Amino acid sequence: MYGRLPVARQMSGMAFVSDDRPRQRLTDELNGAHYSCNSDEDTEDASETDMTKMDQEAESREDHQLEKQLQVYKEQLQQLKDGTNSEYLRRVAKLEKAMNLSIACAEAFRDYQVGRAENGCCAE
Repeated sequence: MYGRLPVARQMSGMAFVSDDRPRQRLTDELNGAHYSCNSDEDTEDASETDMTKMDQEAESREDHQLEKQLQVYKEQLQQLKDGTNSEYLRRVAKLEKAMNLSIACAEAFRDYQVGRAENGCCAE
């Protein structure tokens, strides 16, 4: 129906195996033939100073990104105060268009009502 799936595949350091694969071959792979994992020696090589340095670099990048975002917000605020922000101008134009349409419809209805009233008076 769906076709045959691969017998085994490796994802994120974990082996996924279907039922038709021999267990011994899986055991061999997990015991080191095709499977690698970090040993205690590898983790001991990473010193605390390296981790601290990486943490400081991450914080520095985050601080830089936050400063950039703050600057963008300040610029947008100044544009809003000056009335030059493109999003603000777009929304104002849209609202003005809706307002003008509403006014035109109200005037047309008023003219219609006045015309009906005048015709009603003249007919009598």
